[in-house]
Amino acid sequence: RDFAGSNDASARVSLDGAARGSLDHAELAGKLRGGEPIHGDDAFSEVAAVLEAHYRPLKRSGFTLFFTGLPGSGKSAIARTVQARVAEQDPRPTTFLDGDIARKRFPRGLGFSREDHETSVRRIGAAAADITKNGGVAICCPIAPYAETRKAVRAMIEPHGPMVEIHVARPFEVCERRDAGGAYKKAREGRIQNFSAVEEAYEAPPSPDIRLDASTSTPDAAAALVLAHLVNTGLISKASD
Repeated sequence: RDFAGSNDASARVSLDGAARGSLDHAELAGKLRGGEPIHGDDAFSEVAAVLEAHYRPLKRSGFTLFFTGLPGSGKSAIARTVQARVAEQDPRPTTFLDGDIARKRFPRGLGFSREDHETSVRRIGAAAADITKNGGVAICCPIAPYAETRKAVRAMIEPHGPMVEIHVARPFEVCERRDAGGAYKKAREGRIQNFSAVEEAYEAPPSPDIRLDASTSTPDAAAALVLAHLVNTGLISKASD
C-alpha cells in the first residue's frame, strides 16, 4: 500500500509526463519509503520535491498498532509493554488509546451495547488516524469485537500510514477466570448488558498482521514478537541502529 498523500492531486499532476529515467511512480515512491534519495537521473527536480514531500520513509511516518482481543486476554499489558519498548528505541511520540478512554473521556458516555462498542472503536480509530497523520505512533487497545468495525477503522487510518492489527488470543474460559476488574461476574449477574463474549459474540480476526498466543507467552515475550515485526517491516529501526 502507498501512504501519506499518495492520492494527492499535485503529486499526480506533477508526475504526468515529468519523470525521466527508468523508474516509474511506484518505484520512486518505494525508494523514498526505504529511505533512499532520488537522484537527478531518476526524475526531474520538481517531481522529486513533490514525491519527497508525500512519501516519507517508513521510519519517519506515523503508524498505528491496533490490539484486539477478549476482555481479560492480556492485551493491555502487552500493548503497554510494546509502548515502552517503542519509546525506548524510536523518537516518534506514542499515544495509548483504549476502550475505557473512549468510553469515559469523550462527551457522550458509552456502555457495552453493539452500537456503543462500534462508536467507541470508531472514536479510537479517528484519534489514531490523526496521530498517524501527524507522524506519531498510536497504540490502540479496545476489545473491538466486530470485524466490520475493525475494517472501518483500517479505512480511516491507512490513507495516513500503516495499521498493524494484532490479535491477542486467549481462551474464553481463561479470560473469565482472570476477570481482574470483575466485568465477567457483573455480566453474569446482569449488571452489564451486551458484554462481549458473554452476551455478544467476539469476532476474532481471521488473518491479523500478528496473532499472539497470550496463554503461552509473557507480556515481555509477546512484545518482543511485535517489535520484531515492526523492525522487519521497516516501521522502526533496530535498537542498535
